[in-house]
Amino acid sequence: MKQDNHVIHISDVANDAEEKFIQQQLWSHNAQLEAVDMRPLRLTVTAEAGNIIAGLLANTWWGSRLC
Repeated sequence: MKQDNHVIHISDVANDAEEKFIQQQLWSHNAQLEAVDMRPLRLTVTAEAGNIIAGLLANTWWGSRLC
């Protein structure tokens, strides 16, 4: 029996080619399913003075809702 060896890569450097490949693979897989309802999700934490001190940029999928 052949066993594959897998390597996990972690980086803090953006790689446009890798991102594009992963997105294409996800869209290709998701095309088999019902239409995607994708919406932006933005979260910010502000200090009393109003300046942003932390944040999150994401997207919701398939009807996910904020409660």
